[in-house]
Amino acid sequence: MTNHRGHAEATPGAHDTSLPPLVLVVDDEAMIIDMVSRVVADEGFRVARARNGQQALDMIAGEQPALIISDIRMPHLDGLMLVQRIREQGLAIPIILISAHYADVELPGVAFLPKPFELHSLRDLIHRQLSRSRRQSMTGSS
Repeated sequence: MTNHRGHAEATPGAHDTSLPPLVLVVDDEAMIIDMVSRVVADEGFRVARARNGQQALDMIAGEQPALIISDIRMPHLDGLMLVQRIREQGLAIPIILISAHYADVELPGVAFLPKPFELHSLRDLIHRQLSRSRRQSMTGSS
């Protein structure tokens, strides 16, 4: 959950499996974070927000999200470095990278969505990444 300043708040029962999956939205642009967060919440997921990759890593240490949606170009720690640090920790969290400055990004477990994007494309990709993650965890593959 986030407070009115967009910072993470402790969620009672954050590790309770009866709660909807947590999606972490990472972007330095408030308008994008708000729009993506609304889509995620409308799909029935809990939302956490971070303004850069470093803040995202700090939040992941508290509760591992089911999915991360991140911009690539951000101050402090960009989206590509965020992916690298997450993988260095051995975490296989599915990730969606969004950017207006890259044509495509091909990394294991990472989907790419170019800006500008249609909201239905984001919704489809969210469900595709979560579904792929569930299938991999059932089969034990990464």
